[in-house]
Amino acid sequence: MPIKVCQFLGSRADILPDEYVEILSRLQDKVPARTAASMRAVIERELNVPIGDVFAEFNDVPIASASLAQVHRARLHDGRDVAVKVQYPEIAGLVSTDIRNFAFLVGILARLEPNFDFRVLDDEVTKLVPLELDFLNEASNAERMKALLAGRADVFVPPIVREVSTRRVLVSEFAPETHPTRGTFPRRSRE
Repeated sequence: MPIKVCQFLGSRADILPDEYVEILSRLQDKVPARTAASMRAVIERELNVPIGDVFAEFNDVPIASASLAQVHRARLHDGRDVAVKVQYPEIAGLVSTDIRNFAFLVGILARLEPNFDFRVLDDEVTKLVPLELDFLNEASNAERMKALLAGRADVFVPPIVREVSTRRVLVSEFAPETHPTRGTFPRRSRE
């Protein structure tokens, strides 16, 4: 079963039996990083310019990799340090296939566990998992959270750099620090 679907299901204690949630919630989404060349190609294709036209510096070694994308540190020509989240080139097709396979599995589970209505899971997966592929949606959510948490001194939501963000590339201010006890980002004076 696809990792994203399993992660989603592992968070749904409201509709799945406890034993299912316990097993699914153990899943991790760490995956091996893709090559710098493949990630640079995605960035250039998405932004429709050579990577050097956007970034003064771009670190080819990712600082994080997960099930849908990996993150690289970079510096814009204006001097801002940024985090560049780049979607894997093949992930949209894989997610589409995974959702179809999940729908098939839901049909089987419905027969094995007639007391549970698994159709709601299929509906939610079909609706919500593809939204994770839309980094402009993620940017809007980050900006909404930034506005909602603006009064909190203990939370920092990095600003999105909209002019170089697309559905498959998300650029935000780089914020490496976390609060030593709460794990949240400290508020910065620069907004």
